[in-house]
Amino acid sequence: MYQQLYTPKDRKARIAQCMSGSGTNVEKVIAQEERLGKECQYETVAILTDDKRSKAEIIAYNHLIQYIQLDIRDFQESKGLGRKLTLATEAHRKAREEYTAELAGRLRKLEVDFIVFGGFEPLTNIAGEFPCLNVHPGDLTYQKDGKPYLVGLHTVPIQRALDQGIGYVRSSVIQALPYTGIGDDMDNGPILGLGPKLFYEGERDAKKIQDALKRASDWVILPAVVLAVARGEIEVDHETNEVRNQVIMDLEYRISEIREVN
Repeated sequence: MYQQLYTPKDRKARIAQCMSGSGTNVEKVIAQEERLGKECQYETVAILTDDKRSKAEIIAYNHLIQYIQLDIRDFQESKGLGRKLTLATEAHRKAREEYTAELAGRLRKLEVDFIVFGGFEPLTNIAGEFPCLNVHPGDLTYQKDGKPYLVGLHTVPIQRALDQGIGYVRSSVIQALPYTGIGDDMDNGPILGLGPKLFYEGERDAKKIQDALKRASDWVILPAVVLAVARGEIEVDHETNEVRNQVIMDLEYRISEIREVN
């Protein structure tokens, strides 16, 4: 049965944006919010980071948004487990659950309606507490042996596309689902949107392709999906993972056309 991923209320949707690094995706969602002004159906009420080295505080300060730092390495170290992130032991998994509970508690106090992962790296099950949108650097509709093939973190999906000779990359926005730790289930959520395709031509450097993909696809599709969710337009059947009113952008770019500009 299809249900709205978010049902609009008599106010703007209150979103929190979570980030770990440069926060360029977060800034694009904020830019759309500021451009639309009163017509925007969402407002960013907090920017949260798991890494105190990120640019989250600067972005929050520049846009007068509440800043929340919950450094995951500091948190794990406070439990006597060192700073290397892992879920390999029961003690580390328990610490990650406690971290998630702390994160959820802070966001509940802000009456957050849904969360945007704009480059948020740690595995947490906050997706079990709130609807969470995650932008992914791969076309999750591309399958091999009946399963999404362009999965994984950072440049892994891009390298897989290169190895398969697919010829293009594109960003997907999914609903992040709780991480079970059983199998490769990180990128298996409902696909809410697909960004423009970027044909990488003769480029073979996955990092350079990833940088171009952000500009051509991430920065376009993520704000569009956030707005569609806030409007109550996207519906999901959570038994089948099928989505109504996906945001699909049929634009195509070549990597030679993408320049180093924001």
